[in-house]
Amino acid sequence: MGWTHRLFRSLMVQEAHLSVLFSTPHVGLMQLGAGGEIRSISANIAGLLEYEKGELEGLPISQILARTDPAKGPVPLLEILDQRPSHFQVEQWLRSKGGKEILLGISGGMRVHHLARKAEVTAMIQNVTPLEETRQRLQHELNEKNALIHATTDPIWAVDDTLHLRAFNKAYAGMHPAPPEVGDPVWLPAAGSEEEARWQRHYQRALAGAVHSVTEEAQVAGRTVPLAITFYPVWHQDAVTGVSVFARDISERLQAQAEKDQAMAALAARNHFIETTLDNLPIGIAVRRIHEGEVTYVNPVFAQTYDWPIEVLTDPKTFFEKVYPDPAYRAQVMSQVMADLESGDPRRRHWENLRVTTQTGDTRIISAKNIPLYDRGLMISTVVD
Repeated sequence: MGWTHRLFRSLMVQEAHLSVLFSTPHVGLMQLGAGGEIRSISANIAGLLEYEKGELEGLPISQILARTDPAKGPVPLLEILDQRPSHFQVEQWLRSKGGKEILLGISGGMRVHHLARKAEVTAMIQNVTPLEETRQRLQHELNEKNALIHATTDPIWAVDDTLHLRAFNKAYAGMHPAPPEVGDPVWLPAAGSEEEARWQRHYQRALAGAVHSVTEEAQVAGRTVPLAITFYPVWHQDAVTGVSVFARDISERLQAQAEKDQAMAALAARNHFIETTLDNLPIGIAVRRIHEGEVTYVNPVFAQTYDWPIEVLTDPKTFFEKVYPDPAYRAQVMSQVMADLESGDPRRRHWENLRVTTQTGDTRIISAKNIPLYDRGLMISTVVD
C-alpha cells in the first residue's frame, strides 16, 4: 500500500501546485478532463470569458466553443482532445458569457495516470485576440498598399541579391511581351552589351547599399520610352538582401521641356530682333521698371544724345544734377516733370525744348517723352535732339 499512498500523495501535491497557479492573475491555466469537461480554470481566464470560476468548472468545454458550425470546418481543440496528444498548441475561439468571441492561444498536453485511472489535459492559455486584430489590421494595410502599387501606371519591381524577381506590379509586367513570374531573372538588355553592363552596375550599386537615380530607355507597351528610375537597397537587419526599383515614364516631361526650350529660343530670337531694331532707331530709347526704378535698357542714341556715361543716365538723382547743372533751371524742370507725371494725363508726359548739358559742357535742346506700360510695369523714355 506504500506505493499507492505515495502516488496519491504526489497527485495531491501536483494539484495543490496547480491550484496556486490557477489563482495567479497573470497566468492563464485550464485543466480539462479526458471528456472535455473543465475541471479547473484560472480566475483571469474565467473573467476574460465573463464568467465566475465556479460557473465554468464542471462545464463541458464544447459549450463555450465558438464557431462550431460544420460548414466553417472542424473545431481545432475538439479534434486535438480526440487524438489525446502528449503535447499540442492551437488557437481556438471561445464564446464569452455575453456572446463575444475571443481568440485564445492554448498550449499543453494530456497526462494519463494509469494507476489512478485518471486522464486530464493541462493547458497554458493566452488571450491572442489583440494579436489577431493587429494581424488583420496589418494584413488590411498590406492589401491596401498592394492595391496602390498595382494601380499605379509606373513600373515597380523588386529583386533579390541574385537579380531574380521577388515582386512586381502590372505596369512592370506590361513592359514585357510574355508576363514574368516571381522567381524569373529580372529583365536586362542583351547579354554582353554596354547597356547590359550599365544595368548590372545600377543593381550592384544598390546592392552595395546606395540609393541612386538614373535615366534609361526601355521598351514599354512596344515602344521605347525614357524612364526616370530609382534603385533602393532593401535591408534586412544589417545586410542588403535585394533591390526595389521605381520607374516613371518621363516622355511627356521631356517633350514639355523640349517645347519650353524651343519657345525660349524663339523668344530669345525675337528679343534679339527687337533689341537690334531699338539699337538702330534714330531716336533715343530707355526702358525702366516703374516700381523698382531699375533701368533695364538704354540704346546708343539715348546715351549719345545726353552724352553722359550709362551710370549717370540710369540714376535719377545723378541724372538731374549732371544734365541740368544750373540749380534754378533744374528745380524748374523737375517741378514741371513731377507735376506732369502726377497728373496721370499721358498728354502731359511730353516735354519740348529742354536745355540739357553734356559732359563736355555743350548745351543741347531736346524733346523728351515718357510712355507708361502699366500692365508690364515698364516706363519707356524717348529723347530726340
